[in-house]
Amino acid sequence: MSATHTAVAALRQAVAPALPQGDPANLALARELLDNRALLQSLARGALFGEGSVTIGGDATTPSLATPLIEAAVVRDPNVVWRVAGRTAGTVTPGALTASTIHYLYLRADADGVYSYVVSTTAPTGLFRITGNELQRLVCAFATGLLGFPLPAVVGERSGRYIASSGRAELVALAPGATIGGPGGVGRATTWTAVSLATLVPPWATTAWVMARVKRAAADGGVELRVRRSSADGGHLSAAVAYAHAGIDSGDEKLVQVPLLSAAFEYQLTAALTDDPAYGATFTVVGWE
Repeated sequence: MSATHTAVAALRQAVAPALPQGDPANLALARELLDNRALLQSLARGALFGEGSVTIGGDATTPSLATPLIEAAVVRDPNVVWRVAGRTAGTVTPGALTASTIHYLYLRADADGVYSYVVSTTAPTGLFRITGNELQRLVCAFATGLLGFPLPAVVGERSGRYIASSGRAELVALAPGATIGGPGGVGRATTWTAVSLATLVPPWATTAWVMARVKRAAADGGVELRVRRSSADGGHLSAAVAYAHAGIDSGDEKLVQVPLLSAAFEYQLTAALTDDPAYGATFTVVGWE
């Protein structure tokens, strides 16, 4: 009498599984099935299918992550079993978060195949957070501002867009400031100067969408705001140009895709500006990829 089997969407990982007892000449099918399992595991590893992005909101006390429908995501549980996780759209409330830090949302499975979300400040290795035998699948990365306030954004697995109209001051990566250590002041550098986005973009980001602004005083000449990834670049991008207008202040502002190296870029002004916090370069981050 044949037995029935209720299939489970799980794949047990074995490095060198034992073959069934029997004549070696009859083991070809067993070997083929084991090879097929290895192929299936390789194809499934890292898969994630769903409807869209995660919307980040809330406040420092009750941050809120609105998650989309996830039709299928492959994760590995504590028993080294690969499982296909699925989640309906919902809301994750992780509680208080670390201020001014990149956070990561992961999907995990426990040993009984129960799926849940985890928020961590540990960046993934590839697509997974490794903890013990678990491989937790990355869903998105997001940032917090001062006091752990989640910066409003719509984020996905490898990209994000900040809601710049939220008015969060933390989205401003650089703004003109008072003189520090000599003439020039903050945001008025005429030599190439680094701007770090480490609290606004994840470490794998290769570009940032930045609103670049430059403002000059009436007494200043025209000035160009330039950006580049690093000194290894052969050139630069012209982010904004403020032309000279006799007797009046002037400025320019553009949305620029800035290349990044280790979550940072460099900027330079082509002319010295009046040493006053009203004048200089401002960079507001609106997204990353």
